[in-house]
Amino acid sequence: RVDRRQRQMCIRDRNLNNNIWKHISETRRAYEIYTLKEEESSGIQITFSMIFVLFSLCFILIAVLIGFNLARRLSKPISNLIESANEISKGNFDAKVSEDDQFDEIKILPTSYNKMINEIKNKYKQINEKLLTYQILRKSISKMIMDFYENTRKNIEKLELTIKSGKNKIIKTKIEYFFIKLGI
Repeated sequence: RVDRRQRQMCIRDRNLNNNIWKHISETRRAYEIYTLKEEESSGIQITFSMIFVLFSLCFILIAVLIGFNLARRLSKPISNLIESANEISKGNFDAKVSEDDQFDEIKILPTSYNKMINEIKNKYKQINEKLLTYQILRKSISKMIMDFYENTRKNIEKLELTIKSGKNKIIKTKIEYFFIKLGI
């Protein structure tokens, strides 16, 4: 809005020096250029913001992929250990795990696990060998006891027969002695 007082200023200002008018028009042009550049820079700021967001998303995606790969590489040896443990629980002591791994901390676990399997396998063999020895010993002792029993039984039967036949002889001898004493 232009009021009366401002009009008077405008009228008075018309007689000003041409240099001042030139500076006013340059200032107006500079202001227009500034607003134009400001609009352009806001477009550039939006572009840079979009580029920043895209790069951030790319880096996040790469980080997630690296994380999944690392998690898979870390969990695979553990999964192999679980599978091997299930096989061993079924009696298959040849179910060992691969000791090839890029992580030293993880490499120690399968190595120790395989040593444990070998120890269990050796102890199992030793127990089976001792069990077999005990079974053979038990059979031998049982056979010896049965043979002893049979021999003892036969000897007792022979002794009984001998005693019976000896009694008869003793009785016959006593009767003969009695008859001799009696003079018959």
